[in-house]
Amino acid sequence: MNAPVGDDGIRRGRLRKARTFLEAASNLAHLGEPAEPDAVVALYVQSGIASADAICLARLGRYAKGADHKQAVPLLEQAVGTTPAKHLRTLIALKNEAEYGYALLKSASVQQAARAARALADLAMEIG
Repeated sequence: MNAPVGDDGIRRGRLRKARTFLEAASNLAHLGEPAEPDAVVALYVQSGIASADAICLARLGRYAKGADHKQAVPLLEQAVGTTPAKHLRTLIALKNEAEYGYALLKSASVQQAARAARALADLAMEIG
């Protein structure tokens, strides 16, 4: 994979997006049992992807850019190890179902996405 090089402005922008998507997902989820769990999960997924980008930029100076988000997993693993990469893998697995599936996701999937997105966002903010 040929990951594009990024600068600090891109890293800060991706970190800002990670926080924004995470906050939006959390706000929507806290309205009660989400009427739109797929929308909540989609926001958590976007937060996780942006967090992974920020982490990779901070640690490696490059990030995965493109439609195939699976390319970000080995790069994230190289940057910070297997556990964060596992969180990103979880979110990517939920992405298509949340965005293109025909049935609403169950609350367990929402909780799983929330845990993974928060872990990645926390790590991205810790790294800076």
